[in-house]
Amino acid sequence: MKTFKSLIFTAFILISQLQYAQIKVGGKAGFSLGNLSENSSNLYSKDFESITGYDFGVFTEFSVSDQFAVRLEVLSTRKGGRRDGIQPIPLEGILSSGQDINFLNQLAILSGGTTITDQTPLFANYSNKSELTYLEIPLLGRYSWGNQERFYVEAGPYIGILIKAEQITIGNSTFYADEAGNLPLIIPNPLGGTPFSFPEQTFSERTDVIDNLERTNYGVQFGLGFFRDYDNKHEISFGVRATYGFVPIQKNETFGNNKIGSITFNFSYARIFGKSN
Repeated sequence: MKTFKSLIFTAFILISQLQYAQIKVGGKAGFSLGNLSENSSNLYSKDFESITGYDFGVFTEFSVSDQFAVRLEVLSTRKGGRRDGIQPIPLEGILSSGQDINFLNQLAILSGGTTITDQTPLFANYSNKSELTYLEIPLLGRYSWGNQERFYVEAGPYIGILIKAEQITIGNSTFYADEAGNLPLIIPNPLGGTPFSFPEQTFSERTDVIDNLERTNYGVQFGLGFFRDYDNKHEISFGVRATYGFVPIQKNETFGNNKIGSITFNFSYARIFGKSN
């Protein structure tokens, strides 16, 4: 955090000394492909796939030379991940649903499993999506080349502040005592006949999980694209950018060690002030 503030301060000190004073101010909008990456085989955080989200905000850009500029942005962006199929159920989720944990423990052992904990959970077949909304502030160096139509590459650090986090689950499923789904829970028949299957449970719920996640992240962004100016007063551009956060998002490592990233595709407009290139 202190390093990022120092970078911004240094950039503005540099800009204030420049005699080449072209400034661009504008807005941008687009969509993102967010992803939760995990290098381990953690039961809770593996196998998440990309989801689509949005990415929009405002920016200001200061030209240092004909080819190099410093760009500061303030963005709202939604990213996350999705997992479908058989997956673990945190113990907290079972308890909050009103299930009798002692009864479920007996059924799990009877069905071939073990005592239920966060390390040895029950499983179910449902859809699970994490939607995370961040306020992101990147500080980028941008190198461009060309004439009226110019290409660019950009890179730099960013800081992200989590402002909303929801877990959205959908589906109906029985409980399983194993990850493969080969041990569905069974209820003994009091008459000694064939045991009963544990009834399906509903997993359609939207849960606020922001207290379980780190509120601040930081990382790097890099991208490329092209832009065109009109009358040295207006500019439109198209670009693609990759973002990668360095901070694992879970507070409790029991539930994973995911790092969050995204690929964004953006359109932007800028008003140009000052000297032309």
